[in-house]
Amino acid sequence: MPRFIPGPVMPGRVTLGGDEPSPSGSNRQRHALPPRCCRVAAAPLAAWLLTVAATAAHAQPPAPTRPADGGGTATVVATVDDEPLSQAQLRAAVARTPAPANMTPEQRLQLEARGLEQLIWERLIAAEARRQSVLVDPQDVEDRLRRAASAAKASSLEEFVRVTGNDEDQLRRRVAQDIMVERLLLPRLNDSAIRAAFEARRREFDGSRVRVSHIVLRPETALGEKAIAAAVEQAESIRREILRGDIGFADAARRYSAGPSRQRGGDIGFVGRQEPMTEEFSQAVFTLPKGEISKPIVTSFGIHVATVTEIEAGRTSFEAVRAAVYQQVATAALKDLMTRLRGAARITYFPGVPHFAKGQSGGEVVVLDAIEVVEPDTAGANAAETAGGATAK
Repeated sequence: MPRFIPGPVMPGRVTLGGDEPSPSGSNRQRHALPPRCCRVAAAPLAAWLLTVAATAAHAQPPAPTRPADGGGTATVVATVDDEPLSQAQLRAAVARTPAPANMTPEQRLQLEARGLEQLIWERLIAAEARRQSVLVDPQDVEDRLRRAASAAKASSLEEFVRVTGNDEDQLRRRVAQDIMVERLLLPRLNDSAIRAAFEARRREFDGSRVRVSHIVLRPETALGEKAIAAAVEQAESIRREILRGDIGFADAARRYSAGPSRQRGGDIGFVGRQEPMTEEFSQAVFTLPKGEISKPIVTSFGIHVATVTEIEAGRTSFEAVRAAVYQQVATAALKDLMTRLRGAARITYFPGVPHFAKGQSGGEVVVLDAIEVVEPDTAGANAAETAGGATAK
């Protein structure tokens, strides 16, 4: 029987004012990067893609076994389009992945699944680079490493390699792969694309502030797994009441909202895009036209229905925020690339090898007692044949 191990728990959040969806940390982009343990900063894209980090202490998990061969150690743990990934490669990937010193059995399985996901990603990127004839000159790798060493104030390349916790050959391979990713994304990162993204989401970048009112519903814990769905359904019902004109937004907030802002008709004041709001809520309200009523927004605080009552236009120029816009466009491009390549690939997992269920990195880990084959979807396969645009060499 398969074993399922829950994914990592998201960090807790701290509320401001009791019900405002604002706290926590930074506005994170999910699934923005493939799992890496050592990244090297360089040009604008690389400065985002790659940051140097020393490898934390780690414990190596036990090797996966393959019941079919009599309990011996499995040589092949997975295949990507019939190209094998070996147990030795997996062990090396796990050894490169930062991990706590004292891991629980579940954490060990998570670590091994992340290592396998990294190998799959590397194999897919290498194949796509070959398909598009994207080449990396060794001198490009050398230049990138020396710039990174200089930025890290290392006295020599040798010291820089030591600080990263990798051997030099391993680090060079990683930098070469990063350059491949960079060049695969370049067709989508031209100036016109960056400017278009700025214009499409100007309020997110130019310092604009919006005044927001919201209604927040708390899921009923007694409903168990159905709690969130029930709260979403109630939020949709309240939204329909408001849209029909049966009740005003402020009155609906006073009647239905579970947060203290209900006393102000749901008003939580002006907020900026870079303030510490939860990303789900912030993204929704900053794309919402003034006066419109949002669809239900699910956050860690509950289910929200929101409206923008005022807008203070920002004055920040495109040039001043070009890097931030570039990062957002690059994040989306990388996510699309990962989705496209993964959807076009045929991936086989061997018995006893921990991996993420349905290839969803960071989610549930499953260990099967039989071979699992994830076939390419037709749309992904077709996209892989047509996407990519001009080749950057």
